[in-house]
Amino acid sequence: MGSSVVHLARRAEAPAPLSDPDRFERLVKFAFTRRRKQMGSILKEFGADPELQTLDLSRRPETVSLEEWAEISERA
Repeated sequence: MGSSVVHLARRAEAPAPLSDPDRFERLVKFAFTRRRKQMGSILKEFGADPELQTLDLSRRPETVSLEEWAEISERA
């Protein structure tokens, strides 16, 4: 068994622009507490209109990229 070292570096700028970072954080936390659900039902539970989203609503939260999360948050 070996050891590993991980180096984390803070980015100078956010990778995706957010108009409401608090909403983004609430949405992502909400979604990941329901990981086995699909995005369509998660967004509906969150109070967002799933029809306004451009992603496949049958996907699960862990398959959504950071940029997609930012877009979802802006439209939610």
